[in-house]
Amino acid sequence: MNRQEFMRRLEQLLEGIPEEEKREAIAYYTSYFEDAGEENEEKIIRELESPEKVAATIRADFPGCNNSETASSGNQQNYNGASQNYSGVDTYQNGGLLGGTVTLYRGNFFNATTLSAGASLGESHTMYGKDNFTMLLAGIGNKLGYNFEFKDGKYIIQPSMLMSYTFVNTFDYTNSAGVHIDSDPLHAIQLTPGVKFIMNTKNGWQPYVGINMVWNILNKNKVTANDVRLPEMSIKPYVQYGLGVQKRIKDKFLAFGQAMVSNGGRNGVSLSFGLRWFIGK
Repeated sequence: MNRQEFMRRLEQLLEGIPEEEKREAIAYYTSYFEDAGEENEEKIIRELESPEKVAATIRADFPGCNNSETASSGNQQNYNGASQNYSGVDTYQNGGLLGGTVTLYRGNFFNATTLSAGASLGESHTMYGKDNFTMLLAGIGNKLGYNFEFKDGKYIIQPSMLMSYTFVNTFDYTNSAGVHIDSDPLHAIQLTPGVKFIMNTKNGWQPYVGINMVWNILNKNKVTANDVRLPEMSIKPYVQYGLGVQKRIKDKFLAFGQAMVSNGGRNGVSLSFGLRWFIGK
């Protein structure tokens, strides 16, 4: 944990106390770090032990404010790319998403709700040739988790549960075999329990590895090929694992990138990177 992370966490933990006292406390510890100098940053953090201990000392003077909740909101824009193989068909997708997230914190618990919408261009390679198609996507997701912190927040184990709904509309197209493909919109519910192992570095980078188990519940959508109805689509559960890195920039932006491998009911590699910007505290 570095100075910026210490102060950011302390500010979160002081939510709920009188605003003037909170400003004074933040100013005091900011000056405390500055007076000590950058070369003594680690020493000061060891001396203070943790932002939780400092916050507990300050909050002891405000007994009616001890069960605090904090909230933050932000916007994001992501690039999403994927490469998958199913029954001998290679499919590649490239697209983007725009969205907004509201996150509620209570201690080390967090609950994040995201709304997003976007578009994706797809390309499939079959025995007949290349097919191109376009999709519109929209959805809502809710992620509930807890941060188990070790060594004053340097290492974090983060179990979580993601529940999401996604609407996907694939525009009609004619494939390389000359068959006209027509499909109704797809409605999907996804349940994704997972765990992340996160490291906080001195320069503010957060590398992590993660593993998820993914279940999909799909509606009975109608897909036809030259007016002949095709079998309903289903996706068996699959495991998703990979690594990523993120970095908060000037307390208002978060840059991130990750690569995830899927095995089981879906096989392939997905890449995503983007920028989130935060509104408010």
